[in-house]
Amino acid sequence: MLPCLWLLAQPLFPHIRRHLEAQRDLTAKLLHVSPHTITYTSGASESNALVMQSLLWRRSKGRIILGCLEHDSISRFRRILEFHGFEVVIVPARKGIIDPEETAS
Repeated sequence: MLPCLWLLAQPLFPHIRRHLEAQRDLTAKLLHVSPHTITYTSGASESNALVMQSLLWRRSKGRIILGCLEHDSISRFRRILEFHGFEVVIVPARKGIIDPEETAS
């Protein structure tokens, strides 16, 4: 996969697709998971959105704890979670540090 890091190419091209699928299989073996459970994204914001959207599929809505220092791709999802019935708790930070004891309470 390392040689592919330097290429600017579309993953839909057959030769690039083969590299991606080979890497998916290797990663799945290392993580002891099925290859179809591994999803590639274009970056962190897209990955965060995918995770946050997956919460909406849950039948039982619960409490979501977010730090006040979250990336915009996480913190902007707060209203959507609340709209869908989640209780969203924002944990404060003092001097840029979240206190684990304060989070536990």
